[in-house]
Amino acid sequence: AAFCCNWHYLNFRHHQDAVASDDAALLYTTLTIKSLADQAVADSFDERARSLMSAEAGSSSSTEEAPVLTAAQLRWLMHWVRAELVGWFAGVQYLLGDERCQESWVAQQQDYLALLKQSPSDPRGYALYARACLRFQQTRPALIFATKGITVAEAQGEQLARSQLHGLRGVALLLGGGGEHYKPSEVAGCLRDARKAQEDALGWLPAPYHDLVTLHPEDTIIMTQVLGLVPPARPEVQEGQEEEEEGDEVHHFEVDEATFSQAMDAALADASDVKVSPAMYTTPTPRELPVGALTQLQQQAEEQQAAAAGAGAGSAGPRPSGKGKVKVKAAGKGGK
Repeated sequence: AAFCCNWHYLNFRHHQDAVASDDAALLYTTLTIKSLADQAVADSFDERARSLMSAEAGSSSSTEEAPVLTAAQLRWLMHWVRAELVGWFAGVQYLLGDERCQESWVAQQQDYLALLKQSPSDPRGYALYARACLRFQQTRPALIFATKGITVAEAQGEQLARSQLHGLRGVALLLGGGGEHYKPSEVAGCLRDARKAQEDALGWLPAPYHDLVTLHPEDTIIMTQVLGLVPPARPEVQEGQEEEEEGDEVHHFEVDEATFSQAMDAALADASDVKVSPAMYTTPTPRELPVGALTQLQQQAEEQQAAAAGAGAGSAGPRPSGKGKVKVKAAGKGGK
């Protein structure tokens, strides 16, 4: 039920007279998490799963095998779904100017921490929690968990998680997680290792999924602040086009291999101690929201239109853009 409601929230608008699919998904994920916290319920779930496996295999001798999906794994999945869901809540609240978006991000961070407790051998939880720590400028915890996650990822052979964790570790060092000074060679080494792990992952990942593998914003932060690479100038707005509001986030950009290699070699050779600048890790501004968020945003847009009736103000609501998600124009700066 949690997965179905979450899928509905990501892809469909809910009817104003029906229970909102995001609220329903939040209810079902929380109910599952709390139910499986009871050891007796968890044991019963695992036993039932083993019985189903045995029935499908047509053998009663397989009851000692571990079930395909254990209670602990299901709790991990529910914490992950709920964290992603609450992250969308925060995005909607941010766009509505609701300061409770900070509370939602705190709740998301707690769910990511629960991933580590449920499965400390899964490196994905370390990456998610480390990035959540950076969101709140908690650079020291981010460095600790990113470093631990790298060890776990190497033991598990998880290239995707390892690439993200190396990038997160580099940014944590850059922003003061390791003290008042950082070494450019060490931070650049993190980016080098991240890109190498990413290449290893792309070697086996099917091509249609390559665009989903990204090191942004960590790679962009290190490229600009340590490698000294300058992003290209933003293109001029042509007549008839809308000008996007500029936040304080760093936009992803690419450079040619020769330029990157030269900058990387120079940074790797720089073993000096550099004082940490007062820069902050900036959460990327929400660019897309689930279709299920349209109802709430559209209601606000209609209220704004009604309030501005006669003043010539246009709608501030999001515009449908393709299947599954809705692009929105960011308002102001990214959450921190």
